[in-house]
Amino acid sequence: MNKTLTHLMVLLASLFIYLPADAQNMSERKVEKVFKKLNLEIEGDEGVWMVNFSDRWVLVFADDSADRMRIFTPVISRDEIGSDEWERMLEANFHTALDAKYGLYNEYVISVFSHPLSYLDEFQIISALEQVVNLADTFGTSYASTSILFGKAAERSTKDDTVADGNLRINQRPGGGIEN
Repeated sequence: MNKTLTHLMVLLASLFIYLPADAQNMSERKVEKVFKKLNLEIEGDEGVWMVNFSDRWVLVFADDSADRMRIFTPVISRDEIGSDEWERMLEANFHTALDAKYGLYNEYVISVFSHPLSYLDEFQIISALEQVVNLADTFGTSYASTSILFGKAAERSTKDDTVADGNLRINQRPGGGIEN
């Protein structure tokens, strides 16, 4: 690559670093309005909710003063998984878990989404809920938050796409169906 083209690429890249992202001005109150608009079953007070989304209870924390939102659901007890599943989760956090990731909280593997609150819009909140639920539901199969699969995890998911009988997961969708 010649020197002029390299300088031009560096200049263009540096412009994007300094362009501020526009906040959507999402707030605790607006999050609750999104839940109500979707006619979701919710429990809790402003900023801390349990939400029934796609037949799975999801915990949602939003804090205006900290400008953070966290959405998560338990997947399985940490004691119930082996080293292969730990490795698959770590690979998934890079390849197939897009905005939601696997984490560990109070001895449970969880599916979690965390983001600055004010920068979210309604579509992103819905997408976050979907991805958290999908990631939890696909534990043991594709380990994916969406139908988009990359790399090793995509190769593996075609080989072993089913959970062994009797290998129940906590908070599993009734009927055991997994949708991506």
